[in-house]
Amino acid sequence: MIHTINLNESNKYLCMSIKKVIPNCVISGNYSVVSFKAQMVRTFVPGSASYSFSLLLIYSIGLQLREMITKYKVVPITIDPENILIINGSIFIFTCKARHLYRIDEREHITFLSPFYTNNLSAPELLSCKELPLSINYRFIYYTLGILAISALGCDIKSVKGTKLYYTIMRCINPDIDNRCLLFI
Repeated sequence: MIHTINLNESNKYLCMSIKKVIPNCVISGNYSVVSFKAQMVRTFVPGSASYSFSLLLIYSIGLQLREMITKYKVVPITIDPENILIINGSIFIFTCKARHLYRIDEREHITFLSPFYTNNLSAPELLSCKELPLSINYRFIYYTLGILAISALGCDIKSVKGTKLYYTIMRCINPDIDNRCLLFI
């Protein structure tokens, strides 16, 4: 079955990052529609996911983020759980508005000159912002990814202590933003 995501706006970087996760998808010429074949597509609902489900989530969304960050030098301000799609039960992608993607400068920072969107998964550095402009390392998004993986589990992170998922999440939510990373070992 063919599934279509209509972004309702041109969003080249998002479309190309989705293509990294779903290589056979078709993207419209104006980067506003993504189509792909899938048996099943559903939206993500946090809570009581299995270990492997959470690991697939952090891996798939991590691929999408890595494409945005390394190839296009942009990063989303946050990831909304309601904008995450699960394809065939094992591939995860997120969507966002083009205005929620920010350019990464040569110092690996994002600079916010005006108020910005946050949610309950946003990095603490964003939630605690009291004045603008704010210049922040792009690694703030890894915190969001780590918290998203925890929310997928629906339980205390200690329940997976000592696992690949646990250490990946801990690297993502490191209190020192400069030491946050997305690394599977």
